[in-house]
Formats: sequence, C-alpha cells, structure tokens
Amino acid sequence: MYAASLAHLRALCLALPHTTQTGARDDPIFSVKGQTFATGHRVGERESVWFKATEDTRQRLLSRHGQRFFTPRYLDKHGWIGAWLDGSCDWSEIDKLLRDSYAMTAPASTNQDADAATTRS
Repeated sequence: MYAASLAHLRALCLALPHTTQTGARDDPIFSVKGQTFATGHRVGERESVWFKATEDTRQRLLSRHGQRFFTPRYLDKHGWIGAWLDGSCDWSEIDKLLRDSYAMTAPASTNQDADAATTRS
C-alpha cells in the first residue's frame, strides 16, 4: 500500500514548478528552491504526509477531521500538520493542501509559475 500512496504523493508534489525530492526512498522530502514544503513518513504501520498549513487550516482539519489529520511531533509549533494516506484519504483535498503548503514556502516568483501551471490544468 505504501508504494501506491508514495507514488501518488510524488506525482502531486513533483507536478509543482521547481520541486525536488530528496531524502530516503520511503521517507521523501519535497522542496521548492531548497525549502521543504512536504515530507512523507511511516508512523507505526501507517503512511502519512506532513506539510505546512495556516493555523486556521490546522485547527479546522483537526477539529472536523481528527481521524484523518494529526499534529506531527515537534513540528506543530512550526506550522505543520500530518495527514494519513490510507483508506480515508481524500487525494483531491491532499492536493489542495500540498499546493497551499507549496505557496507558503516558495518564493513569490515561483508561486507565479505555480499559478500559471494551475490555470493551464
């Protein structure tokens, strides 16, 4: 299962302009211009993605969808949230959240490239 989730996560992240992947094969780190905006992790037996989000978004996701989202240890104070990539995963929602994380991380000129790519899609 993790291979399929990881492939889907890679496809979403690497579709964004100037995104690179580093890190271990099963624990990828996705960055734009050297700044990390998402990471893939196994937590116990579950697959997850961790990404940046606004405080409002984190509070909304945790209060409404606490079974699908969680606070990553050590990173919550830095504005990160985690999402489980298993049966209850909504990939269209994950895509939007990853794009938001990317937008929070990327330099302004790169965000313009991402906006243009979204408009063409």
